[in-house]
Amino acid sequence: MGVLFNRSYEFYVGEPVPVRKVYGPGDTVLIDNYVDIALAKKSAPNAFLITQHQISFNIKKDKKTEGNKANITITNPPKKLVDYLELFATKKIAFILKAGYAGDNVTIFQGTIEKFEFKFDGPESKLEIKGTDGGNNLKEATSTRSYPAGTAYSKIVSDLAQDMGLPLGVKINADGTTKSPTYFSGKTSLNLAWLAKAQNADFSVQDGAVWWMPEAKRLPSAVYELKASTGLIGEVEAYNNNSDKQAHDTAGVKPAIKVTCLLNGRIIPNSTVYVESNDKRYKGYYKVTEVTHRGEFESTSGWFTEIVAVDVGNNTI
Repeated sequence: MGVLFNRSYEFYVGEPVPVRKVYGPGDTVLIDNYVDIALAKKSAPNAFLITQHQISFNIKKDKKTEGNKANITITNPPKKLVDYLELFATKKIAFILKAGYAGDNVTIFQGTIEKFEFKFDGPESKLEIKGTDGGNNLKEATSTRSYPAGTAYSKIVSDLAQDMGLPLGVKINADGTTKSPTYFSGKTSLNLAWLAKAQNADFSVQDGAVWWMPEAKRLPSAVYELKASTGLIGEVEAYNNNSDKQAHDTAGVKPAIKVTCLLNGRIIPNSTVYVESNDKRYKGYYKVTEVTHRGEFESTSGWFTEIVAVDVGNNTI
């Protein structure tokens, strides 16, 4: 049925990712280094690729510092894959999920398997996987750094990102310098979160990379144009969830909107999208704050992306 609806996906499983508390300059974690796509396509012992099994997923990406989460279920998974996961049950196995239409698959999640469960549901077996994006680094990485007065905040953020053991997702845009000597010690993610709050910025990990963006600014170019002819589903809605500090007003930011579109892995938090609603009420560039991907390969529903975005005007970095 996935073929009937032109849906396609590639689910790769690779090798364990080392977990450290201290990351040096050469210790940057790149998930691509632990998932050999070429070997997976050849069914190597430590690399797996699934493309035709029934799969369902619910992926939530936002700008919170806990890390993005993925819930993935595979029906009747290959025994070799289950045996492999059980062999390394105490390790953090790398994986990549790409999905799209007619083979044009884009990464919608990459990270490590936090836990999994293999069970039988009637005549079928199911492999339930819970994954996290940069979760090991967010939980374990530590920093011990000191800076004299006059140090550029951009250098501090870059240094802490290095301590996190992850690459940068975008060039650091942190203005100003320290007014007095500044010290950082303890969990790196907490230090970055504290600094982001002080700088009116957002810190998060997206697709295995550290992102640092001013709250009231956006990237100048849109990764995608969302309107009826390009995958927009239904109407654009105003979004005012006062319990979610990620989505409602900040200084210079208008109320958020909620948009549903065809599955699109190119859209991630902090990216810019151009939105044009059917009634033209919403038209312009928006900064994405949340992304949810939902899909079920063999189903008449699902396979879509929901985004929450804010209008920050022409304030670009």
